[in-house]
Amino acid sequence: MTELASLPASLNAAALNAIIRQASASPAQPRFYADGTAVSAEQWRAYQHNLNTDSVQPDNPVRFALVVKRTDLRSLPTADRVHNETMALDLDRFQETALFPGEAVGVLHQSQDKNWLLVQNYHYTGWVQARDIALGTRQQVLDYGTLQPFLVVTGARVFTSFTPENPAISQLLLDMGIRLPLLSTAETGHNVHGQNPHASHIVQLPVRNLDGSLSFTPALIARQQDVSVGYLPYTTANILQQAFKFLGDRYGWGHDYDSRDCTGFIIEIYRS
Repeated sequence: MTELASLPASLNAAALNAIIRQASASPAQPRFYADGTAVSAEQWRAYQHNLNTDSVQPDNPVRFALVVKRTDLRSLPTADRVHNETMALDLDRFQETALFPGEAVGVLHQSQDKNWLLVQNYHYTGWVQARDIALGTRQQVLDYGTLQPFLVVTGARVFTSFTPENPAISQLLLDMGIRLPLLSTAETGHNVHGQNPHASHIVQLPVRNLDGSLSFTPALIARQQDVSVGYLPYTTANILQQAFKFLGDRYGWGHDYDSRDCTGFIIEIYRS
């Protein structure tokens, strides 16, 4: 587990290179694409080149960001899917886990093609698509998860209300356990993106500006959705009830397929 508040202001070259090597280590066994083609030495070199280790400086500032949409955390800066020799196509060996809207990360490095960022969250280090996170100040990012009052997603999945003028927050997927700050009409008024919020919860969502920077906007979650103001009481009955909300879901290795695996199943239940 990593306490993001304890991340240093910067990393020296040796420390950052060690993190990159550990997060993106080459596997000991061969890997294959879905069509059965082996990942060649040339392709491995291309993946390694995109790690951008040549740009590591003697001093590398640590930046902070909030996730703006559910996104995959990868062991290498690529969306390519690879598999081991058993060719179990549901198991993408570059997939580590997923990050969720409102989740804080430390940003350590950028890929050569600038499309990926190496991030540290509370329990993983890996690569995410830059378009799915927004860079803010350390204080902005770390304070967001402490704001009161807050709403917790208690259903397997809920969605924000349709917002035609702001697609980034329209029908945004929110998985069980996501915590979002609550706003009041005293703060937003009675017109939130063209809708009266009387029958909705108003939450504060992080959004990514065109330059990649962080800003915040109110969004609506209808009161009929499966959410809770604050965490559910920690009882055996609630744990079981939360678990059965995933009944019938497809297994998703490393949170693949917009789903979850055994670890994610447990984490999401207890986060709610």
